[in-house]
Amino acid sequence: MIVGDNGILPGPVLVGHFLTRNQVARRVGIAATEVVDRPDLLRIGGTWLEEVYFAFQLDKAGVRQSLGIVVAHLRRVFDDEAIADWLVRPHPALSTTTPLAWLASGGASDRATAAAESAGPNRSRWVDTTRLTPGQRKDT
Repeated sequence: MIVGDNGILPGPVLVGHFLTRNQVARRVGIAATEVVDRPDLLRIGGTWLEEVYFAFQLDKAGVRQSLGIVVAHLRRVFDDEAIADWLVRPHPALSTTTPLAWLASGGASDRATAAAESAGPNRSRWVDTTRLTPGQRKDT
């Protein structure tokens, strides 16, 4: 893993698997044309290819509700790539776990949203994971 002098990974960290618009539509139970307009779904768009969606946003019931709440709130200010990157980096306000792991473990979406407002996407206030011992790392 390449880490900058400040202990921060350079550039965005985007965690896949990824799903097509049609795959998301089938799993959520909506028309493919409706997927694009969902404010609670992050996507990576391409100029030549159809956009793809992060599979971690979905569970067997559809869109993960707590994650969707946070995403919809953050999309008012940040782009999808920045939010996706923020979700997978440890955050000090969430017991040094990633926001994604925090929400997956049943953590409150309002606390994750507050964490984003204090040190959110593109604000470079990430925990230096290179200095954490394996016992301190709580992200998944």
